Amino acid sequence: MKQPLILLLILSLALPAWAASKKVRVTTPFQSPRVSLAKTVPPLLSRRVPSQRRAKPQRSATTESVYQVLETQMLSVDYLELPLNLVIADLRDRLGINILVYWPSMILAGYSQDDLITLKLDDVRAETIVDAILNLASAGQPQKLGFEVDRGILAINLKQYLPEKETVVVYYVGDLMQKRSDAFDSDLGIGQSLGSSRQTNRDNN
Repeated sequence: MKQPLILLLILSLALPAWAASKKVRVTTPFQSPRVSLAKTVPPLLSRRVPSQRRAKPQRSATTESVYQVLETQMLSVDYLELPLNLVIADLRDRLGINILVYWPSMILAGYSQDDLITLKLDDVRAETIVDAILNLASAGQPQKLGFEVDRGILAINLKQYLPEKETVVVYYVGDLMQKRSDAFDSDLGIGQSLGSSRQTNRDNN
């Protein structure tokens, strides 16, 4: 009878010392029957805060007006070995919009204001002409040119410094929605299997 009491007394004296070294508070039978972890121990479960989607920025009125010009205004151009800076100046005057060219970064990438452009297009959208000019100027260059419209300014720079444009791809799936032909079913053996199963059901009935 004395041995269990002695063992229980030893445990009651040894457990607090062990718990203190492990930063865990453990109660003994002679204390309150509560067991808790130290504040240094992180909780096993934490409340998840729902993430908020970043709202897609809307175009300003000035930016929308520039896109309107690019998408609706039709132009005809006839450039014969004209320097790139003069081509851009001609577009600026004819379109009536602000065009900003990041020449420092373009020159470091191997471009020059004197790069010659030869282009002849009749009655096409202004956006198509801008793309064609930048593609011609980028020919043979490892770093390609692009443009963006920001706060009413058409900015021309290396594509690596421009935000990626969203691309929407539409696939026609009408043929997938049509009823399968009998020939297709016969090739797969679907019609035969269905017919045999129906005949078997009739025989069983």
